[in-house]
Amino acid sequence: MVKWNDFFKRESALAREISTASGGTRRNTPSSGVPSVSEESIIHALRQAGTKEALATSKLLKRGIIHLKLVPMDPLGKGAAGRYYFGSNKILLALDKLRSPHEAAGFVAHETRHYLQRITPQTYRRIHEFEAYQWQRAADATFQLSDQEILQLCLRSKPVLTLEVIRSINLYQNRLQRN
Repeated sequence: MVKWNDFFKRESALAREISTASGGTRRNTPSSGVPSVSEESIIHALRQAGTKEALATSKLLKRGIIHLKLVPMDPLGKGAAGRYYFGSNKILLALDKLRSPHEAAGFVAHETRHYLQRITPQTYRRIHEFEAYQWQRAADATFQLSDQEILQLCLRSKPVLTLEVIRSINLYQNRLQRN
């Protein structure tokens, strides 16, 4: 059995350590003039969006079906704003990448779509990213790429999930299962 609380504690500690070592400050702090991002503010932003994708994401969060963890920065150091962990209901958001609760709501919707897709490292395809970006757009009005622009982004960029990331996720999950 995977001990997810330990997993998130270790990732949060690593993110804090990286943030402190780099001298970085979060953009998402009250002193920076940016609205504070919290699970409550994200749920509120999702409800304000009012789309079926945003409302579904809001319900999954509110009912505890999706577990959201807000961390100072991407614990894998890849610069991602959000992460969904295969085979789980855990989503991480990196606060240093977020400018508002509405933007955070978009990233949560994106990662929630991956949860609903039930993808694995073996079944992951770029079409999954395309669909997730569509959910992100539905939940965040500031994300204004058209379907054509999203498709071009998905086709010209490297897959977000690299073999190195898959291996590190699998190794970490295996270690957690042994503990």
